Amino acid sequence: MGLSVGICACIVIYLISSYELGVDNFHPDRDRIFRVGGKVEESNGNRFYVTSIPPPSIATLRSEIPEIENIAGYYPYSTKISIFEGGKKIRDFDDKALPGKSTGTIIADSAYFSIFKYEWLAGSEAASLRDPFKVVISEKKARIYFGAEPLKDIIGKEIVYGDSLRVTVSGIIKNWEKHTDFPYSDFISFSTIKHSFLKNRFPDNNWRPERENPWICAFVKIPKRYDVGNLDVKLSAFADRHMTKDPLNKFSFQLEPLSDVHFNNDYSHDGIDKAYRPGVYCLIGMAFFILMIAAINFINLSTAQSVQRAKEIGIRKVLGSSSGSLKVQFLMEAFVLTFFAACIAVAMVLPVLAVFKNYISSNVHFTIFDPFTIIFILVVIIATSLIAGFYPAQVLSSYSPIHTIKGEMGSSRKGRNIDLRRALIVFQFTISLVFIIIAIVVSEQIRFMVHSDFGFKSDAIITVNNWSDSSRKMKLLSEEIRHMPGVVDVVLQGKAPMGVVVMEEPIKYKGKNEINTLASIQAGDENFIPFYQIKLLAGRNLVQSDSLREFVINETFSRVLGFKNLSAAIGNYLYSNGRAYPIVGVVSDFHENSFKESIGSVVIGNISEKEKSLGIKLATDAKQIGSEKTTLLAIEKAWKDVFPDQEFNYSFLDDSIASLAQQEDQTKWLMNIAMSIAIFISCIGLFGLAMYSSGKRKQEIGIRKVLGANAFTILILLSKEFISLIIIAILIASPIAWFFMHRWLQNFAYHVPISWWVFLLAGIVTIFIAMFTVSFQTIKAAMANPIKSLRTDLE
Repeated sequence: MGLSVGICACIVIYLISSYELGVDNFHPDRDRIFRVGGKVEESNGNRFYVTSIPPPSIATLRSEIPEIENIAGYYPYSTKISIFEGGKKIRDFDDKALPGKSTGTIIADSAYFSIFKYEWLAGSEAASLRDPFKVVISEKKARIYFGAEPLKDIIGKEIVYGDSLRVTVSGIIKNWEKHTDFPYSDFISFSTIKHSFLKNRFPDNNWRPERENPWICAFVKIPKRYDVGNLDVKLSAFADRHMTKDPLNKFSFQLEPLSDVHFNNDYSHDGIDKAYRPGVYCLIGMAFFILMIAAINFINLSTAQSVQRAKEIGIRKVLGSSSGSLKVQFLMEAFVLTFFAACIAVAMVLPVLAVFKNYISSNVHFTIFDPFTIIFILVVIIATSLIAGFYPAQVLSSYSPIHTIKGEMGSSRKGRNIDLRRALIVFQFTISLVFIIIAIVVSEQIRFMVHSDFGFKSDAIITVNNWSDSSRKMKLLSEEIRHMPGVVDVVLQGKAPMGVVVMEEPIKYKGKNEINTLASIQAGDENFIPFYQIKLLAGRNLVQSDSLREFVINETFSRVLGFKNLSAAIGNYLYSNGRAYPIVGVVSDFHENSFKESIGSVVIGNISEKEKSLGIKLATDAKQIGSEKTTLLAIEKAWKDVFPDQEFNYSFLDDSIASLAQQEDQTKWLMNIAMSIAIFISCIGLFGLAMYSSGKRKQEIGIRKVLGANAFTILILLSKEFISLIIIAILIASPIAWFFMHRWLQNFAYHVPISWWVFLLAGIVTIFIAMFTVSFQTIKAAMANPIKSLRTDLE
């Protein structure tokens, strides 16, 4: 049972880690491909990363840095897709990207296919994206759009993107069969931009980042054996020559290796489900330790039973068996046991994956016919057989036939076996205790992050966004929703206080000393502060206005400006975009980012042109009360009346906030699973040893009971050795777990302390579990009739 659980855990971890480490690992020139992004360093010391670069830089980089072998730019294009036949629309498809996800359609430079290699089924790499109003599609999309028509007949067919971008199919490529973070399937020719309405959406002369004028994504391929460091130097000089100078924001180009894209959380808003590389390696380490714990059970029980097999070994040796043949026999026994355990483990994999599907990528699949999976399972079986069987085989095959037949084992060998078993039990429970302590600390940190006071209220609030609302219809929508039954309040805002990307803007203060700094701008009307129940510490709230007239700041910004008394900030002026605005209030600090980042300077103002989001407070928690679906349907209907061509999407603010701790939640899940498996396997071994130990000491227990020992005394006698070993494991595990958790908690600006009770609780839990495990056997032995056990032994 222990081996089955251990091997099953190893197979599942292999499937997860091989997927995560194998994403985009199949490209022929992967070591030479880099994504081009940017790093923005702010004057206040903050930095953030972007996955796009100024559109003019593509052509400029081609001409100014010849060391770049190839560069390709592309824009993600999220829209609906229509298929026409004979001038009549026959089917529609929606390729709109979900929040935080990537779309399947891009407007791509023809050089894209020189960087990423595809198998061409129709058309050619050289000509397919050369002309405007052309599109290359994948084989799978060709079948979705046009059914079973021959691929060569699909060339020249028309596809409409949006409602008016008409393009013809110029090429069909084979889908990548392996996992990738760039599963694009529709590639519209880049020259289409200049010859269509897209030129207004994607201008090519923008060197400054603006929401309305997006930057372009890009990949480069460098020559073989070229030093990337030299290219970094050239890119730095390139940025100095061309980027718009900004004293508060310094932009620099960054080359991100393709192998890092799947793991790099600096670029956390690129629509890619990121993996945590140390977490993957931690998983691999956990698989090793879990398998070791399972193998230790085999070693413990085999060496414990060595006395029972001593006479068998002696007789085999007398009859001519050599030590080598006996070693092979015992190793084969270990192999057979491991093989059957692996068969059970394989049967358990699919149910385990189904149970944990919400915590692992949907791309993780298991098939026994995959050659790499078969090789891995065989390696696990062989390695486990050798680890579990080698020492017992060595011990058992080395017994002297003369002494073993006489029943004389030798006290020194018995002592060595007992010492080994004790050491292995300590090792098992040390690993288990490390997992328990880590699980407790991670759980406490997540509980702290979820239940702390964020500085605002988020209960029963949904957010609805329309970032493209240039006509300011969101205000009209807010008034309509405000009067609906089931709606308590509505606020017109730029974004919710937390759970959305924070962008800082330059703010100037002219006091005794001029201060130029950056602050997060929270755009919201006069309802923003009372809606989220943010505490007003000094001054007053914003007054109703159709334009920006005044600011409310948070207490952190007040300290940055040099005001020790919050009330002293009232009446002073802040300058934004060259205009002065008075500070009319100071609110308490509230979190905008995850707990990994400190609370920064915040300015709240009624900036109507940025207010493209609604916060809607429902009468009850709509996630739990089914009747609130009526309210959501009414809100959706109102949305369709105002924005008939745009899809309605909403999100609960609590869910958006919880997503900031997603990585920590996955870490908690992994630790809990590892802890449970480690304890389960350790307890199985402990149960077996307790069963064996109580069986071997039946005569001793019988004599003690005849001499007056009661059941409780016998229970303590049989349990104290296990308790002492676990206490030793606690002393070893505590500093190890403290070290790793201390390092982990340093990633958070706000975190829980590692309290002494964590180690005490872990120890008590472990002792309780261990005692519960052995109690059945120890109580059974303590309650047994001593006369029966003595008579049996004498016979």
